[in-house]
Amino acid sequence: MSNIIRGGLVRTSIFNPDNPGPIGGDGVSGTPSTGRFTELYSNGSRVPYVLCQSGIAFILLSSGTMGNNGALTGITALPIAYTGAYVYLPANAIFSGSTAGWYWCSFSSTTAGTVYNSTYTTGQPAVGTPTPFVSTGPGAFTGAAAGIQGPTITLPANAMGANGSIRIRSMLSATNNANLKVFYWRLGTSIMAPGATISTLNSSHIATIYNRGVSSRQIGEINTGAYYGVGTGSTAARLTSTVDTTAAVSVNFYISDKAVATDNYILEAFSVEVLPCA
Repeated sequence: MSNIIRGGLVRTSIFNPDNPGPIGGDGVSGTPSTGRFTELYSNGSRVPYVLCQSGIAFILLSSGTMGNNGALTGITALPIAYTGAYVYLPANAIFSGSTAGWYWCSFSSTTAGTVYNSTYTTGQPAVGTPTPFVSTGPGAFTGAAAGIQGPTITLPANAMGANGSIRIRSMLSATNNANLKVFYWRLGTSIMAPGATISTLNSSHIATIYNRGVSSRQIGEINTGAYYGVGTGSTAARLTSTVDTTAAVSVNFYISDKAVATDNYILEAFSVEVLPCA
């Protein structure tokens, strides 16, 4: 336990081995594999902290062609040639019997790259490893279009508190055309922050999900297919949920719809912050 005076308040840091999660706030050290510090000010508030943050791109790829050993060609042009990113490929797209999922890919151009045998499933995204496939490519494949879950982070039990919130920032890119592309941020399986990309290349979003005085009732962003977050106005109702945040629950990015398989949809970067309040 440590005490630091800041802004006229005394901050107390108490290490909690039963509450796994990231190290909180502003540089207080801990052992993230076994627990984290709970930081309290003398007025009873707790310190906001970043639960997860990443600038690694997640690309829901267009249709394309897969050659031998993960040689990817013929996709719709991306905004840039990514040095490394996770790309979503449907089942059998790499070779006969390959599973659907997020695979590490290094691009040599905006329309070609090499897919590696390194995958993302859940948690803090990390740079993949260039483990090559030794495989026979199937040739042309059709890009996935809907119902794809991306980055998925566990919100620890009781992390928010009855009056706490989580704040999500997202940067997205997409093939610039009039085809509809829809994504959600979800708390568990409850849609809390929807958004859409139409006739634009890049967009940025900020969303907040609040507990409503109890740990099992939330209010989120506007229930509309348009943009969400700061400065958004609509006649549509706000999204609500009844997720029990006294138990661990996932916060996840979900692509609901990419109307045309030949389009790309890209989560360029994101952050999830916890703003606890009892």
